[in-house]
Amino acid sequence: MSSWKNYQQKFKLRRVLRKAAIAVVAVMVIIIAAASIFLVQWWSGSVGVPHGSRQETPELSEEQQINFLVAGRAYDGTKLSGLAVAGLSQKEGILKILQIPVDTKIATLEGDYEVGTLLSVGSALNPPRPLDYLTESLENYLAVPLDGVIIVAAPDLGATPISGVAPILRLHQSAGSPLFWWWWVRNRMVWENQTQTNFSRSQFWGLAFDARKIRKDKIEFANLTDRKGYEEIEVRDKIVQSLFTDLSVEQEKLTARVFNGTAFPGLASQGARFLENLGIKVLVVDNFERTDVAQTQLISNQAVRGGWGVQRLKQIFRVSEVMEAAASSDRAEVDVVIGEDWNCQLQFDRE
Repeated sequence: MSSWKNYQQKFKLRRVLRKAAIAVVAVMVIIIAAASIFLVQWWSGSVGVPHGSRQETPELSEEQQINFLVAGRAYDGTKLSGLAVAGLSQKEGILKILQIPVDTKIATLEGDYEVGTLLSVGSALNPPRPLDYLTESLENYLAVPLDGVIIVAAPDLGATPISGVAPILRLHQSAGSPLFWWWWVRNRMVWENQTQTNFSRSQFWGLAFDARKIRKDKIEFANLTDRKGYEEIEVRDKIVQSLFTDLSVEQEKLTARVFNGTAFPGLASQGARFLENLGIKVLVVDNFERTDVAQTQLISNQAVRGGWGVQRLKQIFRVSEVMEAAASSDRAEVDVVIGEDWNCQLQFDRE
C-alpha cells in the first residue's frame, strides 16, 4: 500500500514539475519574443535627439553610392563648426569626401548665406526645418542627391581647414583598431545623444563599419575652395563629378533629355546638372511643349527601367511611377519633364 502511495506522489510531483517546466518555457518564449521585437525596433529606430525634420529614413541599397552630409555644430546648435559631403560606395569599395568651409556663401531663396549659418536660418522658418533647409540648400548648390545628414555636437570640428587626405587616413586607421570599437561601445550613448540624423541606427552604424573597411588607397579627399573658380557652376560641377559620379549609374551609359514643364526659368538646366553629376549623359535641355505640368514625369525605355540609374532619378525627382516610353530609335533612353512640384522643392516650400 505504501509503495502505491509513493508511486502516486511521484506521479503527482512529475506532473507538477512538467507543468512548471512548460510554464517556464512559455514565459521564456514570451520574454525572448518581446526582447527580439524591442531589439528590432531599437536597431531600426532613429539615432540621437529628434531632428526636427520632415525627412524620412532613407531606403538604401547595396547597389548605390550613399551620399551624406557630415557636420559638427556648436553645443547651442546655432552654427556649424565644420562640414563635409561624403560619398561611400560599398559595392566599389570607395570613399570620397568634399570639405566645404563653413564661411562658403551659397544662394538660397531667402538670400546668400554662409554654409555655417544655414541651420539657424532653417530654424527661423515657419515651421522650423533646420536639417531640411541645410540638406536641400547643399543639394541644389552641388547638384548631388544627399541620402542623409549626420550632425554631431562638436564645436571644434573643422576649426582648422583640412589640407590633404592625411587627417582622414589617420581617423580611418584608428577606426580599424579594436580599441576604437571598445571605446565606441562604452561611449555609444554619448555619441548618439549628441547626434542629429535621419539615418536609422542600423544605417548610421552600418555606414561607420562600411567606411572602416575601405582601403586607404580608395579614399579621396578634396576641399571645395582649394579649386580656383569654384564659385562658377561649371567649375563646381567638375569637382563634384570627379568625386560623386555614381559608378553603378555611369556603367549603365544612360542618355537623357530634360525638359522644363513649368513657366519658371532654369529648372531644366538645374535638373540636367543632377543627371550629369550622377553619371548620365544629357542630350537635350529644353522647354517642354506645355508650361502647366504639375507633377514631374519620368519616362524611360523598358530596357533601362529596372536599372539603378532610373531608380536614382526617382529619388532625386521624388517620382513614384515611371512612364513607359514609346519605341523610337531617335530618342534618349530617359526623359525627365520637370513639373511645378520640383520647383517647390527647389524653393524650399514652407507649407
